[in-house]
Amino acid sequence: LHVESKMSESIFLEPQDTKTIYIQVKSTLSQDFQGLKEQLRSNLAYNGWTIVNKISEAQNMAQISVLQAGQAKSEADAWGTLSDGFGADILTGGLMGLAAGYATGSAGVGIGVGAVGTAASWVANQLVENVYYSMVTDIQVSVRSKDGQVTQNTESNLSQGSSSKVSQTINQKSDWLKYRTRIVSVANKVNLKFDTAKPELQAQIAKQVSGIFA
Repeated sequence: LHVESKMSESIFLEPQDTKTIYIQVKSTLSQDFQGLKEQLRSNLAYNGWTIVNKISEAQNMAQISVLQAGQAKSEADAWGTLSDGFGADILTGGLMGLAAGYATGSAGVGIGVGAVGTAASWVANQLVENVYYSMVTDIQVSVRSKDGQVTQNTESNLSQGSSSKVSQTINQKSDWLKYRTRIVSVANKVNLKFDTAKPELQAQIAKQVSGIFA
């Protein structure tokens, strides 16, 4: 089993004296990703961080949004979601839904060959496939400002019906300095199943995020 992760943008944080952190993992997918949160908690605790359950007690935040987890048609399709970075759409035909079914082919199909050896080879080839699973996550890391409030400007274009858009600009103050990146993790193995790939993918994402706070 080969597992690899890549980050769209590097994040560098200043060393901190108060190592308290709040962790949030969200997903709109049908499966639970509690293992990702638990693995991240374990990694950070090992590195001397104190995980808190209230944002008011935290000097740092790590927020993870799981956007996709499932089979990829190829390695290139999986990594293709990385280049556009945080917040970009991941609508691509190369990435399938969560834990998409994996078919090895049917050994019961008529082969139409005379030699038993050739038939056995054909069946064996149908039962062996190089499989990729991917997990795409958007990451927001926040650090509480030491020097007071942070001014934040947000501009967005909202669709209103099929022919018009609404533009809005929001100016607000925040206590947090925010950094964003996208992390993609890819697992690859012959005849790989999602149940085998999932914990390894979660561990890779957790490793990347905890590395930001190292």
